[in-house]
Amino acid sequence: MLVLLAILLVQTEWAQNRLIRQVAQRLSKDLNTEISVKRVRIWFFNKVSLEDILIRDQKKDTLLYAGNINLELNNWFFLQDQIDLRHVGLENAIVYLHRPDTVWNYQFIIDSLAPKQPTRKKQNDIQLLLTSAELKNVNISMRDEWLGQDMLAQIGALKLDAKEFNITRKKIFVNSLSVDRPTFINTDYKGKKPPDTTRKNRTLIASVNGLEWNTEGWDILVDRLSILEGLVSFERKTKRKTYDHFDPQHISFQGITGTIQNLSVLRDTITAKLDLKTKERSGFTVTRLRADMSFHPRGMIFRNLDLQTPNSRLRDYYAMRYKGFNQDMQNFLSNVKLEASLRSSKLSTKDIAFFAPELKNAGKDIQISGRASGTVENFTATNLAVRYGSNSSLSGNLTMKGLPYISKTFIDFSNGQLNTTYEDVASLMPSVRKIRQPDLASLSYIRFNGIFRGYVNDFKTKGNIQTALGN
Repeated sequence: MLVLLAILLVQTEWAQNRLIRQVAQRLSKDLNTEISVKRVRIWFFNKVSLEDILIRDQKKDTLLYAGNINLELNNWFFLQDQIDLRHVGLENAIVYLHRPDTVWNYQFIIDSLAPKQPTRKKQNDIQLLLTSAELKNVNISMRDEWLGQDMLAQIGALKLDAKEFNITRKKIFVNSLSVDRPTFINTDYKGKKPPDTTRKNRTLIASVNGLEWNTEGWDILVDRLSILEGLVSFERKTKRKTYDHFDPQHISFQGITGTIQNLSVLRDTITAKLDLKTKERSGFTVTRLRADMSFHPRGMIFRNLDLQTPNSRLRDYYAMRYKGFNQDMQNFLSNVKLEASLRSSKLSTKDIAFFAPELKNAGKDIQISGRASGTVENFTATNLAVRYGSNSSLSGNLTMKGLPYISKTFIDFSNGQLNTTYEDVASLMPSVRKIRQPDLASLSYIRFNGIFRGYVNDFKTKGNIQTALGN
């Protein structure tokens, strides 16, 4: 009878709130901080609802706040040896992680949970076996002054339908995941940690199992991920103003919308089938990106690529290779090695101008196919076939060193055929118009077979040339 009365009493809201307040007060005293829960409700022996949960760190800053947390558990969970958490609902949540030096603001909680005496390992009392989750207005901020890196993650709304979500086995298999207004902003700056000058620490060190990103060995598969109006930014604090064109120190893709299918995380490799659109801060717009993507610590690869902008379309294959993603992306033009295989592709100078503003007034389309590899500053193209405007075409093998500054770029063109006009050349390389001797404008047109080595105003060539002045 007493047990029955106790169960009935626990089902009343008065008893539940009194109990949760006592627990919060005890934790506040033990942790020397503020922990509070405004309201708790438990019903049908398998559902829990919490309102206005607050945990402060030991400097009285908010560590965690959640307006509402709704949980669904196994039936009669409070009488079971094992509690299965099957559904999570979270609304209006803020998580603030801060490290002004070597210690995070949540370390005191970890320390308090550590056992005072060694204990034998036993099975967890609570298992996260999710089948569904719903999140609304969630904000996670991590400020790391020690390393010099701040990260902000936000979610407007999220819905999860899972096949298996087992943290113990490190397996997450999801039928569908939809995310509305997700945001990720990474900001790098000079941290307080002294620089490590030893050769050993300059080398990228993997964990003992050979992994750098997925060091815990998670196995993740999402059949379908839907994204609406996402934002991804990589920022580095600089003294100068942000460029109006593409700025590798301030990269921001906005309005990311579309689907990602067969998203897989296996060891250190992420693979997926993409169908997205976005717009970069500079104004560079991708109306559609379709590709089979692979992403790992040394590269990002797009197979079966179909990238469309309002003015351009690139098809086939594209890859970026790097030694370290964050570090090399800050020096994109010189550090990131590009690989491309293009077929039946069109590239507009309007799009090139976002990366090389010298071409903003060219206003021409380039039809292109062939293979290329290297950095933007130093690349080689083979089996190249290019048409520029209505009067110019080029084929052969091409190496260029010094871009994006065309007047300072060394050009090595072999096995080449070139047909062009002075006006087409001047629209692509405006500095040509400044050359008075020799009088290039008098050439009118150029037909060339052979080799070309040098700069646009200082070169050597061997082959056959036809111009308006003769052969």
